Amino acid sequence: MACAIATHIAAPTITDETIARAAEAAREQAAPITDMRGTRDYRLHLTEVLTRRVVQAAVARARGEAVQYKPG
Repeated sequence: MACAIATHIAAPTITDETIARAAEAAREQAAPITDMRGTRDYRLHLTEVLTRRVVQAAVARARGEAVQYKPG
């Protein structure tokens, strides 16, 4: 999964579009199951959302920007 994501974010300039493509790649590579804690679709959605957030935070840190976390 990491290789699929890395191909999208290894560009000279990271944009919202490249971050979205990386998140979509993570979703496509994931193979979650449905169980009592969540459905497969929910877990795929989480994979995409969390990947997007992590990449956005990493880019912000690399630029020297403050990264704020919202727990919960």
